[in-house]
Amino acid sequence: FGAGTFVLISTDKAVHPTSIMGATKRIGEMLIGALDGAGTRCTGVRFGNVLGSRGSVVPTFERQIEAGCPVTITHPDMTRYFMSLSEAVSLVIQAAVLTRGGDLFVLDMGQPIRIETLARRLVRLRGLRPQVDIPIKYTGIRPGEKLHEELTALGDEPEPTSHRLIYRIRGPEPIDSEALLAEIDALAQLVHEQRSEELVARLFALASSPALVTGAKAAG
Repeated sequence: FGAGTFVLISTDKAVHPTSIMGATKRIGEMLIGALDGAGTRCTGVRFGNVLGSRGSVVPTFERQIEAGCPVTITHPDMTRYFMSLSEAVSLVIQAAVLTRGGDLFVLDMGQPIRIETLARRLVRLRGLRPQVDIPIKYTGIRPGEKLHEELTALGDEPEPTSHRLIYRIRGPEPIDSEALLAEIDALAQLVHEQRSEELVARLFALASSPALVTGAKAAG
Protein backbone atom coordinates (compact mmCIF):
# COMPACT_ATOMS: atom_id res chain seq x y z
CA PHE A 1 0.00 0.00 0.00
CA GLY A 2 3.02 2.28 -0.26
CA ALA A 3 3.49 2.87 3.48
CA GLY A 4 6.77 4.54 4.36
CA THR A 5 7.30 2.45 7.50
CA PHE A 6 5.78 -0.80 8.75
CA VAL A 7 6.09 -1.79 12.44
CA LEU A 8 5.47 -5.39 13.49
CA ILE A 9 4.25 -5.93 17.06
CA SER A 10 6.11 -8.99 18.28
CA THR A 11 6.43 -10.51 21.75
CA ASP A 12 8.98 -11.97 24.15
CA LYS A 13 7.27 -15.30 23.38
CA ALA A 14 9.04 -15.21 20.01
CA VAL A 15 12.34 -15.99 21.80
CA HIS A 16 12.82 -19.78 21.81
CA PRO A 17 9.08 -20.24 21.08
CA THR A 18 7.09 -23.00 22.75
CA SER A 19 3.61 -21.94 21.56
CA ILE A 20 1.92 -21.33 18.21
CA MET A 21 1.73 -17.62 19.02
CA GLY A 22 5.45 -17.45 19.77
CA ALA A 23 6.38 -19.42 16.66
CA THR A 24 4.27 -17.28 14.32
CA LYS A 25 5.62 -14.09 15.90
CA ARG A 26 9.19 -15.35 15.44
CA ILE A 27 8.51 -16.01 11.76
CA GLY A 28 7.04 -12.51 11.55
CA GLU A 29 10.34 -11.16 12.90
CA MET A 30 12.21 -13.15 10.27
CA LEU A 31 9.97 -11.70 7.57
CA ILE A 32 10.81 -8.17 8.75
CA GLY A 33 14.41 -8.74 7.76
CA ALA A 34 13.50 -10.54 4.56
CA LEU A 35 10.95 -8.05 3.23
CA ASP A 36 12.55 -4.74 4.20
CA GLY A 37 12.97 -2.39 1.28
CA ALA A 38 10.96 -1.96 -1.91
CA GLY A 39 9.89 1.50 -0.75
CA THR A 40 8.79 0.47 2.76
CA ARG A 41 11.06 0.32 5.80
CA CYS A 42 10.13 -2.69 7.93
CA THR A 43 10.87 -2.95 11.62
CA GLY A 44 9.60 -4.86 14.65
CA VAL A 45 9.26 -4.45 18.41
CA ARG A 46 9.26 -7.16 21.08
CA PHE A 47 6.68 -6.49 23.75
CA GLY A 48 6.42 -7.83 27.25
CA ASN A 49 3.05 -7.88 28.99
CA VAL A 50 1.30 -4.50 28.73
CA LEU A 51 -0.28 -3.61 32.06
CA GLY A 52 -4.02 -3.06 31.87
CA SER A 53 -4.31 -4.12 28.23
CA ARG A 54 -6.87 -6.58 26.93
CA GLY A 55 -5.63 -10.06 27.86
CA SER A 56 -3.37 -8.76 30.66
CA VAL A 57 -3.41 -10.67 33.95
CA VAL A 58 -4.12 -7.48 35.92
CA PRO A 59 -7.78 -7.01 34.82
CA THR A 60 -8.32 -10.74 35.36
CA PHE A 61 -6.95 -10.58 38.90
CA GLU A 62 -9.01 -7.46 39.64
CA ARG A 63 -12.24 -9.13 38.50
CA GLN A 64 -11.47 -12.19 40.62
CA ILE A 65 -10.71 -10.06 43.70
CA GLU A 66 -13.84 -7.91 43.28
CA ALA A 67 -15.96 -11.05 43.02
CA GLY A 68 -14.30 -12.57 46.10
CA CYS A 69 -13.12 -15.50 44.00
CA PRO A 70 -9.74 -17.22 44.29
CA VAL A 71 -6.97 -15.51 42.34
CA THR A 72 -5.74 -18.11 39.86
CA ILE A 73 -2.00 -18.44 39.13
CA THR A 74 -0.52 -21.16 36.98
CA HIS A 75 2.71 -21.62 38.99
CA PRO A 76 4.17 -19.93 42.12
CA ASP A 77 7.50 -19.28 40.35
CA MET A 78 5.99 -17.88 37.12
CA THR A 79 7.61 -14.59 36.06
CA ARG A 80 6.88 -12.11 33.28
CA TYR A 81 8.21 -8.84 31.92
CA PHE A 82 5.77 -5.94 32.24
CA MET A 83 5.53 -2.57 30.53
CA SER A 84 3.06 0.28 30.85
CA LEU A 85 0.69 1.31 28.07
CA SER A 86 2.63 4.56 27.58
CA GLU A 87 5.89 2.61 27.29
CA ALA A 88 4.30 0.32 24.70
CA VAL A 89 3.06 3.23 22.60
CA SER A 90 6.41 5.02 22.88
CA LEU A 91 8.26 1.88 21.78
CA VAL A 92 6.20 1.63 18.60
CA ILE A 93 6.68 5.30 17.74
CA GLN A 94 10.39 5.28 18.57
CA ALA A 95 10.94 2.12 16.53
CA ALA A 96 9.37 3.80 13.50
CA VAL A 97 11.68 6.79 13.96
CA LEU A 98 14.88 4.94 14.87
CA THR A 99 14.77 2.13 12.33
CA ARG A 100 17.21 1.90 9.47
CA GLY A 101 15.10 -0.92 8.04
CA GLY A 102 15.08 -4.59 8.97
CA ASP A 103 15.54 -3.79 12.68
CA LEU A 104 14.08 -5.39 15.79
CA PHE A 105 13.75 -3.28 18.95
CA VAL A 106 13.21 -4.17 22.60
CA LEU A 107 12.50 -2.03 25.66
CA ASP A 108 14.59 -2.35 28.80
CA MET A 109 11.81 -3.47 31.15
CA GLY A 110 14.06 -4.15 34.13
CA GLN A 111 13.78 -7.41 36.02
CA PRO A 112 10.90 -9.83 35.42
CA ILE A 113 8.16 -9.81 38.05
CA ARG A 114 6.75 -12.87 39.79
CA ILE A 115 3.06 -13.22 38.92
CA GLU A 116 2.27 -14.33 42.47
CA THR A 117 3.92 -11.17 43.86
CA LEU A 118 1.79 -9.05 41.53
CA ALA A 119 -1.40 -10.88 42.58
CA ARG A 120 -0.64 -10.48 46.30
CA ARG A 121 0.00 -6.75 45.87
CA LEU A 122 -3.32 -6.28 44.07
CA VAL A 123 -5.12 -8.07 46.91
CA ARG A 124 -3.43 -5.88 49.55
CA LEU A 125 -4.20 -2.69 47.59
CA ARG A 126 -7.87 -3.40 48.32
CA GLY A 127 -7.22 -3.76 52.03
CA LEU A 128 -7.56 -7.54 51.87
CA ARG A 129 -5.26 -10.35 52.96
CA PRO A 130 -3.91 -12.94 50.49
CA GLN A 131 -4.80 -16.52 51.41
CA VAL A 132 -7.05 -15.20 54.21
CA ASP A 133 -9.67 -12.95 52.60
CA ILE A 134 -8.81 -13.92 49.02
CA PRO A 135 -7.49 -17.42 48.31
CA ILE A 136 -4.67 -17.95 45.81
CA LYS A 137 -5.18 -21.03 43.64
CA TYR A 138 -2.48 -22.69 41.51
CA THR A 139 -3.83 -24.17 38.30
CA GLY A 140 -0.68 -25.58 36.66
CA ILE A 141 1.32 -24.47 33.63
CA ARG A 142 -0.68 -24.70 30.41
CA PRO A 143 0.59 -26.45 27.26
CA GLY A 144 3.15 -24.26 25.45
CA GLU A 145 3.47 -21.87 28.41
CA LYS A 146 6.92 -20.96 29.74
CA LEU A 147 7.83 -20.50 33.38
CA HIS A 148 10.07 -17.55 32.42
CA GLU A 149 10.16 -15.41 29.26
CA GLU A 150 13.27 -13.98 27.59
CA LEU A 151 13.81 -10.80 25.61
CA THR A 152 16.80 -11.92 23.55
CA ALA A 153 17.87 -15.21 22.00
CA LEU A 154 21.30 -16.78 21.71
CA GLY A 155 23.18 -14.84 19.04
CA ASP A 156 21.10 -11.67 19.45
CA GLU A 157 23.28 -8.62 20.02
CA PRO A 158 21.52 -5.70 21.76
CA GLU A 159 22.84 -2.33 20.56
CA PRO A 160 22.12 1.02 22.27
CA THR A 161 20.07 3.62 20.45
CA SER A 162 19.55 7.34 21.04
CA HIS A 163 16.76 6.35 23.46
CA ARG A 164 18.33 5.13 26.72
CA LEU A 165 15.70 2.42 27.32
CA ILE A 166 15.36 1.08 23.77
CA TYR A 167 17.81 -1.37 22.23
CA ARG A 168 18.21 -2.54 18.68
CA ILE A 169 18.67 -6.31 18.27
CA ARG A 170 20.86 -7.62 15.52
CA GLY A 171 20.79 -11.36 14.80
CA PRO A 172 23.93 -13.31 13.95
CA GLU A 173 23.17 -13.72 10.22
CA PRO A 174 20.88 -12.16 7.60
CA ILE A 175 17.89 -14.22 6.49
CA ASP A 176 17.72 -15.74 3.01
CA SER A 177 14.53 -14.09 1.72
CA GLU A 178 13.93 -16.57 -1.08
CA ALA A 179 14.29 -19.58 1.20
CA LEU A 180 12.06 -18.07 3.87
CA LEU A 181 9.28 -17.17 1.45
CA ALA A 182 9.43 -20.69 0.01
CA GLU A 183 8.90 -22.07 3.53
CA ILE A 184 5.96 -19.69 4.06
CA ASP A 185 4.40 -20.97 0.84
CA ALA A 186 4.88 -24.54 2.09
CA LEU A 187 3.12 -23.68 5.36
CA ALA A 188 0.25 -22.07 3.45
CA GLN A 189 -0.14 -25.23 1.40
CA LEU A 190 -0.33 -27.36 4.55
CA VAL A 191 -3.04 -25.03 5.87
CA HIS A 192 -4.96 -25.41 2.60
CA GLU A 193 -4.68 -29.21 2.84
CA GLN A 194 -5.62 -29.15 6.57
CA ARG A 195 -2.59 -31.26 7.52
CA SER A 196 -2.49 -29.90 11.06
CA GLU A 197 0.15 -32.09 12.69
CA GLU A 198 2.60 -31.64 9.83
CA LEU A 199 1.84 -27.92 9.77
CA VAL A 200 2.62 -27.44 13.48
CA ALA A 201 5.82 -29.46 13.24
CA ARG A 202 7.04 -27.48 10.23
CA LEU A 203 6.01 -24.20 11.83
CA PHE A 204 8.16 -24.85 14.90
CA ALA A 205 11.03 -26.15 12.77
CA LEU A 206 11.02 -22.93 10.76
CA ALA A 207 10.72 -20.67 13.81
CA SER A 208 13.70 -22.30 15.52
CA SER A 209 15.80 -22.93 12.41
CA PRO A 210 19.27 -21.35 12.17
CA ALA A 211 19.52 -22.63 8.60
CA LEU A 212 17.77 -19.83 6.72
CA VAL A 213 20.82 -17.62 6.52
CA THR A 214 22.15 -16.04 3.35
CA GLY A 215 22.95 -18.74 0.84
CA ALA A 216 20.74 -21.41 2.39
CA LYS A 217 18.27 -23.32 0.27
CA ALA A 218 14.64 -23.88 1.10
CA ALA A 219 13.90 -27.17 2.83
CA GLY A 220 11.71 -29.87 1.35
